[in-house]
Amino acid sequence: MNLERGATNTLLIPGRQLTGETHYLGVFTNVGTGGVAKVIMVNTGKTTGPLLLQFDEVDGGVAADGDIELAAGDWQIVVYTQGNGTNLLISSTLREIWEEQIRVDGEGGDVPDPVDEGCPFDITVNVDGVFVETITDVDPCEANTLTITLN
Repeated sequence: MNLERGATNTLLIPGRQLTGETHYLGVFTNVGTGGVAKVIMVNTGKTTGPLLLQFDEVDGGVAADGDIELAAGDWQIVVYTQGNGTNLLISSTLREIWEEQIRVDGEGGDVPDPVDEGCPFDITVNVDGVFVETITDVDPCEANTLTITLN
């Protein structure tokens, strides 16, 4: 599949939208450099399928707005389903639904540096709906243990 820089692009994915799947995370990995760019998309097709996921390729794109900046060249895209429009962490998605290699046509664009999967992040701890603490700098790439003692 070929994408155009500076245009609205649509991914046609066979399948249907399941309950709770309101948004889709597209993770683009540059084949040459390993640089990663992400975009959040919504289904503009019917929930019964096929999925029509639209995004705009623009300079300085904002992922949560359905925008992404991709340099010309070859990219591997993996699409994940999710239940919100702000998550950029693969580990917080619901399931992987599509993968393919694409080519971006046109000139310019930025090739991002390779990045980790959102490491580290913060966890808010609530007990019975009451805030207890925030655990900071949790690295999902490392083994973590949370011990809770109830008195």
